[in-house]
Amino acid sequence: MNRRSFPILKRRLFWTIREREVKSSPNAMAKIAVTTPYYVTICVLFEKPVALDADSRQPSMLHGYYRHFGLSAANRDEAQILVETEVQEGAIQWDDCQWEDIENLTPDIRQKIPPYSEPGVWHRSGSMFF
Repeated sequence: MNRRSFPILKRRLFWTIREREVKSSPNAMAKIAVTTPYYVTICVLFEKPVALDADSRQPSMLHGYYRHFGLSAANRDEAQILVETEVQEGAIQWDDCQWEDIENLTPDIRQKIPPYSEPGVWHRSGSMFF
C-alpha cells in the first residue's frame, strides 16, 4: 500500500462508519451537518502576469486561470469561503465566476458527491490558464 492510498482508505472507513451510525440510530441524522452540494467555475487573476518560455507556442504571459470546484457547504457564503481557502495565488474574481446547477453536471462528476457530507471540497479540476 502506498502513501497516496491511505487518505482514500481513511475516507472510505469514515463514511462506512458514518453510514452505519445513520442506519443504527434515528437521531444520528441530527449529528450530521446539513450541507448542500455546489459546483463553481472560478476565475483567478495573478497579482502580476507570469512570463513563460519564449520558445513555447503558448502565449508569452499568463494572467490567471479558471478552475472548477465541487463542494458541500451549509450555504453559498460558506462555499465561497471554502473555495477561497483552496486558492493560494492571485485573487478570485467572483463577478466572473459561474455557479452551476448540480443537476446539469455530468454523471461522472455527480457521482463524486458524498451521500452524507460535512462541509468540504469533493472535486478539484486542473487549472486552465489564460
